[in-house]
Amino acid sequence: TNQRRIEQLVKSYLQSLDNLEGFWPCEPDGGIGVMTKYGVINSGITRYALVLSDLVGTGILDRRTPASILEIGGGYGGLALMCRQFNPNSAYVVCDLEESLFYQGVFLNMHLGEDYVHPIRGHRNEFESMQEGHVYLLPQRHAESLSDANFDLVINQQSMQEMTREQVSRYSDIISLCAEKFYSCNMDSHGKGIVSSKGTISSLHEFL
Repeated sequence: TNQRRIEQLVKSYLQSLDNLEGFWPCEPDGGIGVMTKYGVINSGITRYALVLSDLVGTGILDRRTPASILEIGGGYGGLALMCRQFNPNSAYVVCDLEESLFYQGVFLNMHLGEDYVHPIRGHRNEFESMQEGHVYLLPQRHAESLSDANFDLVINQQSMQEMTREQVSRYSDIISLCAEKFYSCNMDSHGKGIVSSKGTISSLHEFL
């Protein structure tokens, strides 16, 4: 039933909160989801809260220490917004397909304001001049430029599982040059049928 699904959603959500130092993630004003006493939540909020809980619980991220974060594949921008809300001192770069960057740009502009969201081309001075509290959108065709940057953390969640082995290898090489910490939240494989028909990686966890 719908009520049972809501209860399961809230239960999953609450399991992520212990590590979040009093932070209650929820949809921004006008967001889509289920209204609860914790705010409007949905499956995306719950998934992003789990990522954040993992990072905080392992001491990789906290609410105050300035951090430079790179997310490879940013969905609609929800995790970027949540990390920015959790730690306003973070500088956040999203590297993604150009079409996805458009949606992320619209979403983040709505909730952070256009002064805090910047398209970039991957020039060295752009990475060196990143400001705390700002989000930067980098087209994937310029991904190699990230090799010259320096990030405290790289995140990938639910997009490497959609990539080919060659694409994962490309990003792994870039990550190895620009950061010491990498967080992956992905399925290992979609199964033999999808691997053979779509060309996705056969075992992401083994490869990483």
